[in-house]
Amino acid sequence: LTKPHSDFESVELHAFADASKTGYGTAIYARYKTSESAEAFLIASKSRITPLKRNFTIPELELLATLMAAKLLQTVQKEWHD
Repeated sequence: LTKPHSDFESVELHAFADASKTGYGTAIYARYKTSESAEAFLIASKSRITPLKRNFTIPELELLATLMAAKLLQTVQKEWHD
């Protein structure tokens, strides 16, 4: 995980989560901003196939994806500060 250099004004972490009938996943991006431009980089991602044991609804899968995003974001933030 590359930490920002001193020429960056700010760094933001963005988490995206989504789900479908067949699976769900999340992606964490870092957005580096300078006075002249901004760049975004994929930091981490994770996905899962929908379990077949239970008939999940799309809203339930969206919640699972959101939980996955929150946990992955915590892991990224912890590694970022170490």
